[in-house]
Amino acid sequence: MKGGEIETRVESTILIDNREEVLYYSTPVEWGKYLTFERADAFLLGVLQYAMKEGHDIEVKAPISERLYFNLVNQVIPLLSAGFGHKQIKLTCNQLDNSVLMAETEKPFAVGTGCSLGVDSFGSILYHLQPDTPTNFRLTHLTYFNVGALGNDTEKATVSYEHDLPMIQEYAAYKQLPLVRISSNIGKLYEGWNFDHCNQSRNSATVLALQKLFRRYYYASTVDVSHLKIKHDAAYFESALVPYFSTENTDLLIGQAAFSRVDKTKYIADFPETYNRLYVCWREILKNNYNDNRSNVEVLNCGRCEKCRRTMLSLHFLNKEEQYKDIFDWDYFHKRYHFAIGYALANRKRKAYYEDVVKLMKQSGYKPSLVDRFWQLGLSIYYIFR
Repeated sequence: MKGGEIETRVESTILIDNREEVLYYSTPVEWGKYLTFERADAFLLGVLQYAMKEGHDIEVKAPISERLYFNLVNQVIPLLSAGFGHKQIKLTCNQLDNSVLMAETEKPFAVGTGCSLGVDSFGSILYHLQPDTPTNFRLTHLTYFNVGALGNDTEKATVSYEHDLPMIQEYAAYKQLPLVRISSNIGKLYEGWNFDHCNQSRNSATVLALQKLFRRYYYASTVDVSHLKIKHDAAYFESALVPYFSTENTDLLIGQAAFSRVDKTKYIADFPETYNRLYVCWREILKNNYNDNRSNVEVLNCGRCEKCRRTMLSLHFLNKEEQYKDIFDWDYFHKRYHFAIGYALANRKRKAYYEDVVKLMKQSGYKPSLVDRFWQLGLSIYYIFR
């Protein structure tokens, strides 16, 4: 572990086909004492899906948590293999540890969840701060990670991370909760990957880098349990996957596992604090991964990317446009309204989000027009032949 005046980092040297890679997790110095240098859990979980895709067995020459080892071998590796078709690799380690980790005299005590200001994030934060939440499960800390969600190019992602950071800090201050930041360069192993296919393991690995801080951590659900299915997208089986990333010190829990994205949108729309803060836009991701700058508009959420479009559809059919009028480009949305409807119809059997949006449309009494059906047909044909 290395300490400095600004940040503290924990490093591990990974040997891949006789090539050494130095990987790290870093955090501001005030959180440095909680970095877990005693075990290699965070690095093991962070590289797991990369190793499986490449067909590399893993030998760990440092201590790892006994519970994590058991779950990876018996549950996680078989689950990921079934979902993605990767090789069931062999994991070996002769230093298994089940002891409690301590930061000086403190046992892990914090209860955390991620703060990206998206629908899932807001849902997890607001739900786990309810007055009737038991004390030991009530949120005490928010987190903001720079580990791949903004792209695997560490330099570009860091620029976007710093760009968004003031919004995150403002909301954490508003909620009077400490904000824990952590960054990693593990993304360089995942160049060309869709972060959505590995974010469960990579984000959870980041939590395990701070096992001496977090007693419990809510991973905000992506796809609700009604869509549970082992397929080439871990979001569909994350409720069966993420809890197996837990250790003797840190429990990984799924936040709002029974809530669909539409349910969560409806839930957070009852909280005025989200009206000028909800931030779902993919513009930074599109810019970093695809050099796509089409979403550069003045409002907080561009209204042009897919994530904005499906969120706006939900808000529209929930009659919540007025509440979010200042942070979405609603003029553009209404110009492209029939395309948005057609897109949802064409994708309702392909993506759980749109199945839920179409259900909401029907519940609201909306009947698709001929123009909507035209877009649905065109897009469906495109998906067949692309």
